Amino acid sequence: MAVLAFPMQRRGVPGSADLTPRTPLSFTSKFWLLNPAVVVVFILTLTVAAGSASEADTTARYNMYFVDMGEGGSAGTTIYGWFYSLPCLILLAVMVVLASINLFLIARPALDHDRDRDVRGRTVRSRTVLMVGSGALLWHLGDILASLAGTASLRGSFGTSEGTVGVWTTFAALEPALTVASLMAVALGFASWFAGALSVIPVRQREPATASS
Repeated sequence: MAVLAFPMQRRGVPGSADLTPRTPLSFTSKFWLLNPAVVVVFILTLTVAAGSASEADTTARYNMYFVDMGEGGSAGTTIYGWFYSLPCLILLAVMVVLASINLFLIARPALDHDRDRDVRGRTVRSRTVLMVGSGALLWHLGDILASLAGTASLRGSFGTSEGTVGVWTTFAALEPALTVASLMAVALGFASWFAGALSVIPVRQREPATASS
């Protein structure tokens, strides 16, 4: 992502001083910010929910989810608990900081003499930063959903005097939806990366043909 802060083409001659204040969001739009913001909200919500439901394993790592099977027994499986989510939250914060620095470096320099061309270039670069960041967030969201789908698939059974009793997680019915949502998030993340890669490919502009006499 750090490479995206620098222009792909050589800058032209700086134009006249522009006193208009520029911020990291000067070359972005609210619509572009909506997608990563929504994904971050989903990530934080699932992280807190899964972390709160996690329990410690034998090494005191909060990465387990248990289902009571009666008479002191239980069935357990791994979950996206605090042991996994806290390091990911740190990396998430680092990525947000890097994206903010990139947007700042894109907006900070004075505009070139060809103002319109420079604004278009910075707009594309800012959008690309957000696309790459959104793609990474969507991939991470897909991993979380896949992990929760695996946790939801936990099943267990135990025998009683009246027969066999089956037990499952409280959100077992969400397993298919979590699996589909995981695949969709990964697909959207890949699409966001692909669109970001295409946006930085320079397009050769054809010069208008002139009639010769």
